[in-house]
Amino acid sequence: MSTLSWDTFETPYGLMIATADESGLKLLKRFNARNAGNVPSGSLRRRPEVFMELRRQLEQYFSGKLKNFVLDINPDGSEFQLSVWRAVQGIPWGS
Repeated sequence: MSTLSWDTFETPYGLMIATADESGLKLLKRFNARNAGNVPSGSLRRRPEVFMELRRQLEQYFSGKLKNFVLDINPDGSEFQLSVWRAVQGIPWGS
């Protein structure tokens, strides 16, 4: 089982949690009392340095300076869910 890195950080939309493994970002979502128990299980280690580029790109996005993220992602899901993620990635900004 791979080790998942995690961190939380503030955004204009509230507190976010991110998790990643060696292959890329696995999760990015709002973090609040309702979903605090839904953090992925497994070997978790808080490593803010893993998410420096994600935070930089989110800051640029929220300030209107970035339209396309350039991040390695590795989401979990069924084959159908993964096919939806691939389709969503192909939608141009502003469409």
